[in-house]
Amino acid sequence: MNENHDNAPRPTDDQTLGAALGQAIGRRWESLNRVPPIAGVLERSAAAARARRIRRTLMGVAAAAALLVGGLIAGNTLGDDGDGTVRVATELTVDATTADLQPADPPAADPQPLEQPAAETARGAKDPSGESTDPFPGVPEPEPLPTGPTSTWIDADLDAERSPTDTSIQQATQPAAAPGPIGATPSSDSFVAIAAGSDHFCALRADSTIVCWGDNSYGQLDVPSGSFTAIAAGWDHSCALRADSTIVCWGNNENLRGDHVGQADAPAGSFTAIAAGMDHSCAIRADSTVVCWGDNGWGQTEAPAGAVTAISAGWKHSCAIRTDGAIWCWGYGYSTRGDVAFSRIDVPSGSFSAIATGFEHSCALRADGTIVCWREYSFSQTDPPAGTYTAISAGSRHSCALRADGAIVCWGDNGFGQTDAPTGTYTAIAAGAFYSCALRADTTIACWGRGDHVLVDVPAGTFTAVTAGPNHSCGLRADGTIACWGDNYFGDTDAPTGIFTAVTAGSRHSCGLRADGTIACWGDNTGHVGNFAGQAEALEGAFTAVTAGGTHSCGLRADGTIACWGDNYFGQTDAPEGSFAAIAASSEHSCGLRADGTIACWGDNYFGQTDAPEGSFAAVAAAASHSCALRADGTIACWGDNSRGQTDAPAGAYTAIAAGGFYSCALRTDSTIACWGDNSRGQTDAPAGAYTAIAAGHVHSCALRADNTITCWNWTANLPEGVHWLS
Repeated sequence: MNENHDNAPRPTDDQTLGAALGQAIGRRWESLNRVPPIAGVLERSAAAARARRIRRTLMGVAAAAALLVGGLIAGNTLGDDGDGTVRVATELTVDATTADLQPADPPAADPQPLEQPAAETARGAKDPSGESTDPFPGVPEPEPLPTGPTSTWIDADLDAERSPTDTSIQQATQPAAAPGPIGATPSSDSFVAIAAGSDHFCALRADSTIVCWGDNSYGQLDVPSGSFTAIAAGWDHSCALRADSTIVCWGNNENLRGDHVGQADAPAGSFTAIAAGMDHSCAIRADSTVVCWGDNGWGQTEAPAGAVTAISAGWKHSCAIRTDGAIWCWGYGYSTRGDVAFSRIDVPSGSFSAIATGFEHSCALRADGTIVCWREYSFSQTDPPAGTYTAISAGSRHSCALRADGAIVCWGDNGFGQTDAPTGTYTAIAAGAFYSCALRADTTIACWGRGDHVLVDVPAGTFTAVTAGPNHSCGLRADGTIACWGDNYFGDTDAPTGIFTAVTAGSRHSCGLRADGTIACWGDNTGHVGNFAGQAEALEGAFTAVTAGGTHSCGLRADGTIACWGDNYFGQTDAPEGSFAAIAASSEHSCGLRADGTIACWGDNYFGQTDAPEGSFAAVAAAASHSCALRADGTIACWGDNSRGQTDAPAGAYTAIAAGGFYSCALRTDSTIACWGDNSRGQTDAPAGAYTAIAAGHVHSCALRADNTITCWNWTANLPEGVHWLS
């Protein structure tokens, strides 16, 4: 059934405000990691896959609720199309675990396809992307999806850092079976195509093999062997087109809908192009028709009949370019599920050659080389620059395009530097959630924006201590000053000047112990002192040790008592009385080593992480859902969540202990390092050598060498040869 809303009334200012409020409510619901608590807890356990399904279901419910609430508040926002369906017209004009260790002893988220209406209406769905500018500042939100084309014949668009992702691939304009080198002699480190996923990235080599790097939690790096002609990276799965024109997919396959086909269950047949979205995938058959599979919660896999030349898979929608150059889109915002049509989206008219779908916006390359984008949201990612282009890619809240002269232009959200495109000549572009990558003319790859890889860019110099947070690290220099590196979105690495004796890195803030015994903190202050704004603050007084957790911190006073401040949702700041010798804070619980050698823990105990064993100990470390301690005899005891083997401490004698996200590390008596637990990002691949201290973050680790230099490692420390991250 075809419908048109050319004459649909534009919403009034009151309606706009109501819709925006509805959207804000949806985003607020989605952003609260503890609502409902069980979903957040499960997400950290072995039942992570089930928890994600629960969270996504709640996100869908919240999206619908947000639209309906916004409509009801607006009064006349809800309207009847005359055929029994209800239309919600919204015009939005507003945007409405850690462990650280000091040296040696101390511890360290069944409609029929419709032709696009001419009336422009905006979406009212909630935003599952990264940091937001909603009316509830300081509340972290899930990160958005990756998206965008990557070359003249293949283009991938996806999102990064735990957000939805999409991938769009253009159908080959030349025989796809022979991709060939681009501007250089083929070699093992020459690439011809790239695809950006959420937390992983894939590239097609000149020899037709594929290499992927990044997060491997769902096997998204487990590339099958064989010869390929195209590659697509989704949220946490990937797909590729083999030389024989068949499709193979790998990675997360949890989203089964209707006929129980997951996003990684590729259909049989012969194909010419492939695209991977958040939880669904699409491909163009040899007869130029489209087939999609995976999550169909918004009709995103119900492709219309007809011949197409290009395909793109986004968050909850898909788009294709017809043989006449026109655009087709279906899924969220484009078609009807049940009896409610959510803000149908108007697509531009004209002739197009490429299409890229992002999280909340889409872009297309016109036949004349100009770009048009629609579905305006925040950060102006739908305001493309003038000029002539050959390729486009849409990220979560930013977009990038390749100029006819080989230069790159990016626009939109630049919170992580994802639009700071480097100079040079390029042949392909891929935009992720908070980062972008491009294929150089010499067939090497350059990436910029947010990336955990920056954690391995350790500053030069000599240090006496090292500490690791989830996305940043700090070191105490031999001269008593502090150097921090990594993610600085909240000012986490903006260490103050002065002389310090200790440093600790929390989730999004850091603290240091000054030579005079006072504490200085910097970075995100959400929840740390209850004012939900500004830089992190610390308690007054004299202390001998400090530890930074998720959204709380603790200090050991000169008299041996513990003082904690910040978020106390789980009682993580309710330190027990008594005399202590060491402290450790994690995301939602804390532990202390008493003067008598026993351990006391408090805060969140869902996984038993505060149920400390009896005995005499010399050091303690706390992670998100487990804790570890070094016994007086040098052996290790761990307790709490063991879903990834993080509490299965190896036998032997040790001198230091560190607990990371879902893994643990320890320093042996021979000064070598042992790590165990989750190794999806290489965080337990400890380097050889002699060390004096060890620190574990969420997915990376750092250690202090015997020569007082620092070494860090994780999944980004092993980027393939020919791949360069630009800082």
